Amino acid sequence: KGEFPLGDPQTFILLSRIEAAMQRDVATEGELHIGCDVARFGDDRTVVFGRAGLHVFVDPRIAGRTSIPDVVAMILDYAHEIRQRTGHPAGNVKIKVDDGGLGGGVTDMLRLAAERDSALEICPCNFGGKGNEEYGNAATVWWAALRDCIDRISLPDNEDLAGELSSRHFGFALT
Repeated sequence: KGEFPLGDPQTFILLSRIEAAMQRDVATEGELHIGCDVARFGDDRTVVFGRAGLHVFVDPRIAGRTSIPDVVAMILDYAHEIRQRTGHPAGNVKIKVDDGGLGGGVTDMLRLAAERDSALEICPCNFGGKGNEEYGNAATVWWAALRDCIDRISLPDNEDLAGELSSRHFGFALT
């Protein structure tokens, strides 16, 4: 029919679906979540994103060359900010940290903070951890969960985020 594809057929989440989520506005309600990918002193960047329900906030925290205590402070400050913004100053916040490698120290320090603030729930995430019957590792299970809800969420209109989310590809493993 001469119709162009909506994206690379081996992309895990099509760019067109990501762009639609970036144009969608979803109410800021529901559980508060924070996710952190820890980079520390390498060339990569530490990224902290927050969301309320299916609404992802437009103001992630992104920093290069961060120490573990700096990352913990960044996460706790962000948790305080999103609690205030959503009108839940003492509300529960699930904090999910890439616990592999450098993230382990962040998780440990956040657990100490959670002893003083019982509304913080620290959830270590091991991206290389065990998958399920469909996907070979935990990271791909989580990517699939995002892909399955992408048509209901709102994402910030951010070119870097769109590039990151549309860059994951899939293949098939023979078992």
